[in-house]
Amino acid sequence: MQRRRRTIVWFRNDLRVHDNPLLARLASHPERGEEVACAYFASPDVFDATLRVTGLPKCGARRAAFLRESVEDLGASLRALGSDLLVFRGSAASVLRESLLSGDPDGVEVLVTQGLTPEEQAEERAVEEVLSAWSCGRAATARLTRLWGLTMFHVDDLPYDNVQEQLPMVFAPFGRAVRGHFRAADAAGAARTRRGEAGALLRPEEPAPRALPAPPPSCRAQAAARVADALPTAALPDGEQSLDGWWDVCFKGGETAGLRRLADFVGKDLARYKETRNGLDGLRFSSKLSPWMAAGCVSPRRVAAAVREFERRHKNGAPTPSTAHFVSEFAWRDYLILLAWKCGPKLFQLHGPAGRAGGFAWRRDAELERRFVEGATGVPLVDAAVRQMRTSGFMSNRARQYVASYLTVELQLDWRVGAELFESFLVDYDVHANWGNWMRAAGVAGQGFGHGGSRWFNLAEER
Repeated sequence: MQRRRRTIVWFRNDLRVHDNPLLARLASHPERGEEVACAYFASPDVFDATLRVTGLPKCGARRAAFLRESVEDLGASLRALGSDLLVFRGSAASVLRESLLSGDPDGVEVLVTQGLTPEEQAEERAVEEVLSAWSCGRAATARLTRLWGLTMFHVDDLPYDNVQEQLPMVFAPFGRAVRGHFRAADAAGAARTRRGEAGALLRPEEPAPRALPAPPPSCRAQAAARVADALPTAALPDGEQSLDGWWDVCFKGGETAGLRRLADFVGKDLARYKETRNGLDGLRFSSKLSPWMAAGCVSPRRVAAAVREFERRHKNGAPTPSTAHFVSEFAWRDYLILLAWKCGPKLFQLHGPAGRAGGFAWRRDAELERRFVEGATGVPLVDAAVRQMRTSGFMSNRARQYVASYLTVELQLDWRVGAELFESFLVDYDVHANWGNWMRAAGVAGQGFGHGGSRWFNLAEER
């Protein structure tokens, strides 16, 4: 029997077919007779773990359900292309060792979207160790190939020779560097600016494959028969069940639902986004795209394309105040992703990259922390926001700022309590945005804008 080279596509927070560098790599490098296995690993380090400061579940029930739906939807899309998504309970390294390297392939390549946080990087190193051990003594080679794919702008097009060293600790210089560059180049990448020039021109979407081969039978042996077997969804605790709010209709996981939500927002609500974006509750005041962005179900370049199409239809291609403000939010998203890469482990440390307390003692108080986490502080705006998040997985952007201000400035508790509360309960949890914004709110990012570096709100005057 002829041995064939095997490519393993490792999905993490890139759960889509459109504009996916991993699948585009398959489309642009077709190998005759090559085996392809698309895989998702439900690691116990995520789904069974607790957080180290608060002890809360690392992935709460709402987000786990959203991810399960997203994985199911991706599997359906891959089956339509002739492939499938193999879902495993376990870490990527352990499953590779025990299952995906079976069948004696003639070489292995694992494709993954490059992770930028310490936890993701540790996962990748563990996989490299498994691949190295497998290839030892064999003529066949095995390697992990990292592809860039989390941001709207490609890292190679940014005006930095070394992003981790040169990225500023404040957003404004980065924002100026990319401002006005939200329009995609043509398919050949024509007119893309060179690194170090005035900015980065948005690349076109990556091509999606038209067909994929079925995964090799040897790789299926230990895969879950159903996604729910690998990603079980825990029941919500008493008092946190939904009351059939708008979020139950809106937040269905998967690329299909995410693209539908994008079309709905652009068609109905984008025109007034700048006026409504700071609302606190309801479906229509903001895009609500963040859960799909966090799971990688919708590409930021697809969002930019939808906005440009709106401008072509309604304003002859010219930006409006609302469209300009909306796409600028994606520059912030890119910045926070890159900032997490720059900060590394310091992103999660009490004193952050600044190495100091930001003007506060960051005390621990078990009773105050319990009341904060349960939404029982006695401050109506804070409590309502926390209780809504625990019930729905949602908290508006403005409410997040209020809650962060209360914890860091008013209570001066360990700010990581807030970051972990959000990590556990938000359906749109994104490690870069969540920890980056909490770090900034706490004033430990090495930047200062009042109140010891924190942004302060007078909650008695807020409505």
